[in-house]
Amino acid sequence: MSTYALDDAALALLATALDDLAQGLEVAGKLGVDSWAFGTSQSAGALEAVLGDWRHERLALVRGLRVLGERLRAVGSVYAETEAAVAGRLLVGGVP
Repeated sequence: MSTYALDDAALALLATALDDLAQGLEVAGKLGVDSWAFGTSQSAGALEAVLGDWRHERLALVRGLRVLGERLRAVGSVYAETEAAVAGRLLVGGVP
């Protein structure tokens, strides 16, 4: 059976990693593609359709990663508060 250990710092670190990933994906589509090289053939239209779909899905993923990062930060702060409250209750009267 697997066990997991987490804390608010680990959740914040994960949120930062997701933010970095989102930022990288966001700028990935701004690199400019030389679709002009296909000329005016059907290939150019197909490429534009694929790139448009890719852009749409990529930006949807960016939004999802950012929301997940925000939620991880919120959960991390609640986790830390809950952990502190539980630890305080366990130490009532100085006895763990």
